[in-house]
Amino acid sequence: MHNRVPLLVLFTLLFSVKLFAQKDVVTLIIKGKKVGEQNISESPSAISVNKMKYKKISDLTVIIKQSTVNKVYKRTLQITDENESMLFSVNEQRSKVGLYKINLTKIRHQLLQQDIIKVYLAEDPANDMMKLPSKRNLLAELHLR
Repeated sequence: MHNRVPLLVLFTLLFSVKLFAQKDVVTLIIKGKKVGEQNISESPSAISVNKMKYKKISDLTVIIKQSTVNKVYKRTLQITDENESMLFSVNEQRSKVGLYKINLTKIRHQLLQQDIIKVYLAEDPANDMMKLPSKRNLLAELHLR
């Protein structure tokens, strides 16, 4: 009985630490103002967006904070239509991990014609000689109305 108490306490402590661990989060900033924040999960978020409300936005910033970032990968934010045809991609800022600046003026016309936009985070080996698998995770689906 005496040996079971420390194991039970240890198990409870480990479980609670895992529950309160830092979550992976995506933050959206428009004109220097945070307009949304979403936890990254296994199932991507479906977010409804009013096209007309944001049609005059020229650029936006996406910040992806992950609890673990593997430095052997270079990360790219990819924006596709619902058939996964590439509309735009932007590499992570070299000076700041997880920061992506997107210029919408070049792709505004294409975006406004879409009903669904998919946002992916792609990770490719930083060195082409490395034999690591590439990864691509769907972060969110934007349903434009």
